[in-house]
Amino acid sequence: MVIDKDLGWGKICEGYRALNRKTIKAGVLQGAGSYKKVSISQVATWNEYGTSRIPSRPFIAIATDENKGWQSEVKKQVGRINSSADVNGALNTIGKQMKEDIKSVFGDRSKLRPNAPSTIAKKGFDAPLIDTGKLQEVIDYEVK
Repeated sequence: MVIDKDLGWGKICEGYRALNRKTIKAGVLQGAGSYKKVSISQVATWNEYGTSRIPSRPFIAIATDENKGWQSEVKKQVGRINSSADVNGALNTIGKQMKEDIKSVFGDRSKLRPNAPSTIAKKGFDAPLIDTGKLQEVIDYEVK
């Protein structure tokens, strides 16, 4: 006689099925709004990559590069996921951390190219990527 005892394998498989095809996006998401008649996503792109008049201030790339260490911990945690509820909770936790990592770059003169003297005079202060605060305010994440 054979007795089949599920020692948790079913829950583990359920967790991995729930993880399949899930994505996390963080940064300036679609529908973030506009700023002075220009989409905020366009303003973010100009700042991330630079233009002929604006130096590159890659806030997303900097946040990603600086926070690679916790990504290995995430891989370990994914190995412990055993239900779809765990998957959604884990992905939302990761998304929140990504959002905060990106936001932490704003205004950090040690990480970003300095503002030009003319920009400092116009703004009245020297904090790269901070003007109205709108760009930093719309940084968000989504799990799909």
